[in-house]
Amino acid sequence: MFVFDPGQYALSLYALPTAVTTVLVLVLGIAVLAQEWRSPVGLVFFCVTLAIGIWQFAFSFMYCATTPPVALQWAKLAYLGVPFIPVAIFHFTVAVLRRYARYQRAIWLAWITSAACAAAILNTDLLVAGVYRYWWGYYPRYGWLSAPYLIYFFGLMIFSLRLFWVEHRQTIPGTTHWHRTRALLIAFSIVYLGSFDYVAKYGVAFYPFGYIPVCVFVVLLARVLWRYRFVDITPELAAKQIINTMVNPLMVLDREGLIRIVNTASCQLFGKSEVELVGHPVAAAHPAFLSPDDLHALLKQDRVHDYELMLPMTPHGTRVVSLSASVMRDQRQEPMATVCILTDVTERKRAEQELQRAHGDLTQSHEELKSAHLQLIQAAKMESVGRLAAGVAHEVKNPLAVILQGVDYLSRRINGDGDATLVLRHTADAVRRADSVIRGLLDFSTSRELELSAEDLNNIVEQALLLVKHELDRSHITLLKRWSERLPRVYVDRHKMEQVFVNLIMNAIQAMPAGGTLAIRTSTKRLTAAGHDVGQRGEDRFKVGETVVVAEIEDTGPGIPEKFLEKVFDPFFTTKPTGKGTGLGLTVTKKIIELHEGMIGVENRAEGGVRVTLTLKAKAGQGDEQ
Repeated sequence: MFVFDPGQYALSLYALPTAVTTVLVLVLGIAVLAQEWRSPVGLVFFCVTLAIGIWQFAFSFMYCATTPPVALQWAKLAYLGVPFIPVAIFHFTVAVLRRYARYQRAIWLAWITSAACAAAILNTDLLVAGVYRYWWGYYPRYGWLSAPYLIYFFGLMIFSLRLFWVEHRQTIPGTTHWHRTRALLIAFSIVYLGSFDYVAKYGVAFYPFGYIPVCVFVVLLARVLWRYRFVDITPELAAKQIINTMVNPLMVLDREGLIRIVNTASCQLFGKSEVELVGHPVAAAHPAFLSPDDLHALLKQDRVHDYELMLPMTPHGTRVVSLSASVMRDQRQEPMATVCILTDVTERKRAEQELQRAHGDLTQSHEELKSAHLQLIQAAKMESVGRLAAGVAHEVKNPLAVILQGVDYLSRRINGDGDATLVLRHTADAVRRADSVIRGLLDFSTSRELELSAEDLNNIVEQALLLVKHELDRSHITLLKRWSERLPRVYVDRHKMEQVFVNLIMNAIQAMPAGGTLAIRTSTKRLTAAGHDVGQRGEDRFKVGETVVVAEIEDTGPGIPEKFLEKVFDPFFTTKPTGKGTGLGLTVTKKIIELHEGMIGVENRAEGGVRVTLTLKAKAGQGDEQ
């Protein structure tokens, strides 16, 4: 082709500025593409610089052409770039301002229109009809299609400038986005001065100085790129595809509190589209989300964890979200953005409330069950009182008889002597004994809540033996008592523990109807090995190393069949004949011991009979002294 024939060209000084401009513009475009390669903004801006570079490159060869045909070919080749300048600028403007979703159709229509204009110029003479010969060289001559083309060209350029102007006016003054928008508005306003180059295309010898505003444009954009970047935060920079697959809502705010990135989960939580959120203040998501003061406080911290917020009136009703946030910093360690990750904890909070209610219900049920156990204990106690009624009558009748005998004796020996004194002493002893027995039975049968106090277990057993003395004597039971000296005190309800020993002693007496031996021992020991309910676990009743008080009750009866040993504490289980027992005595006894956080065990003795072992915690501070 003749356009590649060196003989068709001559060096021209007027081609030098446009050639230099071509290099500068393309270098700027490559630099932006390298810095913003993850963002569509960088790619679109490269298209802007490429279109301008094609224009300036083709005009450099047109100025050097020595014949009209060669100059015309370069003039038309320039329009592989010129028609795409306004649409590339429009696309860049929309990308920088984050309004692509709103103008998506208009952008693609503009690209198609520019491509149609370029095709018409290359294949027809309707727009570029020929060339003029000016003092600086050849220059395109426009045909009749230039009028609608220029309307499209300048209309798109003016609309892009208007978008920058509106954004600049609506942005908070002094912010990074405000400075960036202002700088881009000035830069594109200056490059638009290159439009005066169209004057010479209508036969007016007006020197085309368009390369000058283009060079200024390059300098200004280099400054914007260096100081502000074309875009602070973009979804592409944060791997948008990954972000949108996140289950938790994610939101990125710039330092002015404007939303820059949201993912699909955020849109679903707030019930708004990405267009309604991105580029707007954080209050656009929800008025109760983050106040300016909250955002300012976040920027002062590197990160925040589990900051709970309530968001009423969302599409899903009132939601409770947990906010975790961290601050992104630039190369100068200045806060650049705040990354917020939200976790919807509504269901978890609701479950916690349900758990608290269940715990309250369980506590109430426990108290009710405890009350029922106390009533059961009282019922069993009354059963014991019934069995002891004969003994009470006997213990009361004999002292009364002594009193009557003493009264009779005094009546016959009214003058008094030493014998009268002795009788009076016996009478007083009998009265005191009767009074002690009656008072003991009354206290034993009185219903009350647990009243814990530090007690001597030996004294409690002695009091229980006093209550069953008549039964022991009537059944011809030999009693063996082996009390440990300096026995540590235990925290117990004295009356409940008396009931325990009465129940156990009465069981032993009834197991030896023909008489026998009842042995009761108390001792103290330190737990040195783990076992049943003994260990280091939280649920273990006793810990290894603790000091405990032990009481053992042994009888010489026939023992308990092995198959029944595991059932002796079951309610209403009894091996006694019908009418001789209710099967509640050991059940109540075990419950009382458990209420005292103790243990009870029943086993058969190798030599015959049964051994019942009670284990209770020693009072704190005393165990080590034993």
